Amino acid sequence: MGFFEWKDDYSVGVKVMDQQHKRLVALVNELFEAMQRGSGNQGAAKVLRGLLDYTRTHFRTEEDLMKAHSYPGFVAHKKQHDDLTEQTMDLSKAAQEGRLTVAIDTSKFLKEWLATHIMGSDKLLGTYLQRKGVG
Repeated sequence: MGFFEWKDDYSVGVKVMDQQHKRLVALVNELFEAMQRGSGNQGAAKVLRGLLDYTRTHFRTEEDLMKAHSYPGFVAHKKQHDDLTEQTMDLSKAAQEGRLTVAIDTSKFLKEWLATHIMGSDKLLGTYLQRKGVG
């Protein structure tokens, strides 16, 4: 069993979002595994950069869907995205500078944030988009 297992409960019913969420889960697992292997801050920095890049892509996809379908919760949802992006940038910078000493805690934080975000905000968005015919 991996660190962060994808569960069907995480599905929001919108194919592109579910595919991207699965990729994010895989990236969080890569970070955790890098830490377990003792890859150090450079390994963590590389994985965090990849995670940050993909997170931006995913958030842009969600935000484009929200705008295209006039999602009423756009501002609050985007704020959550912006906050995580900022936190991930800070973690990546800390890893690059050799200051990231709690990388496993970082993996746990990202896992919890992603699971909570998917099960809360993204589920609401998925339901809304399905009602708009997006699937």
